[in-house]
Amino acid sequence: MIASRGAGLRRRLAMALAVAIAAALPGAAAAPSRFTPPDPTERIALRGGQWVPLTRSCRSLPADAGLRQRIVDVAAEEWARFGYPVEEATETGLSVVYRPFSGSLVPKRLNKVAPGLTRRGMRLGAMEDDRSVAHAIGGYWTSAPDEDGIGIQNRLRAVYSATGWAVPWSAAFVSYVMCASGLGEMDRFARSDSHFVYVDQAIARADGAAARAVYRARDVATGLPRVGDLLCADRRWPDPLRTIADRRRLPGERPMHCDVVVKLDRQAGFVGLIGGNVSQSVNLTMINIVPAAKGRPARVQTAADISGARPYFAILELTTGGEATLDRTPAIRRITGR
Repeated sequence: MIASRGAGLRRRLAMALAVAIAAALPGAAAAPSRFTPPDPTERIALRGGQWVPLTRSCRSLPADAGLRQRIVDVAAEEWARFGYPVEEATETGLSVVYRPFSGSLVPKRLNKVAPGLTRRGMRLGAMEDDRSVAHAIGGYWTSAPDEDGIGIQNRLRAVYSATGWAVPWSAAFVSYVMCASGLGEMDRFARSDSHFVYVDQAIARADGAAARAVYRARDVATGLPRVGDLLCADRRWPDPLRTIADRRRLPGERPMHCDVVVKLDRQAGFVGLIGGNVSQSVNLTMINIVPAAKGRPARVQTAADISGARPYFAILELTTGGEATLDRTPAIRRITGR
């Protein structure tokens, strides 16, 4: 990747966009969170050109009414670290995104769309090769007990010291979010450098096993996720998994991707997700809601609906943890003053 330039300008633009996103969130201002998301950069150091983990431990906090908000707080904090980048992926483009005082997050004259799926970067932030976020990505890796990403990275750095993060880190990001949120015990959340590990744990919970796991899997067709849930897609082409039953039938290692659900806006018709290594960043992705019809509940849009959409097949629903909103997170409150 090419290191990004104009960090100051990007930061100002990112702040402006995040304010616009926050302004689009309905509801009155909530009380500030008492939870302070930890700093992943404190988990790893760069010494002699090599990444050295300083800790791999994860604290354990109660799976109480604050858990769901802690998860969203941590995900949003890392989104802010990367400059609040947003990617919109809907059928008709950015102009459908509801904003009470203007009707859109961007002017329609800047939003020329083509038929079918439109996928456009609304705001690019820092990317994985940027020095400003390199330590944070290293910190994400320290929370995945089975990881080899740090070792691989160190071998690459021994050849070329400016090597950016080369190993996909999306599962390490989700693992860090859970680690920082207080899910330190593996039987509550199976942190891993592979998404399928904790997807399978959630399926086991749905099947009556893994009783202490906090996430339980269900099919995307069964309804919309809640804020704090995980939305997961299969990445094996040309025939990705479409249901939980498919996964039971086809066990073993498998490429997947999961994001944290941070926003559900039925009026605007989108779900907002924060995930790692999305366009080489920690990105907020906006996807369509397919309305309820013919006795079927509303659900997220998948590759079965429109070519080019991500093939979501599973919702990992948090079975405890109260309620959560994106506008209550410290990352949003800092820039809105709410």
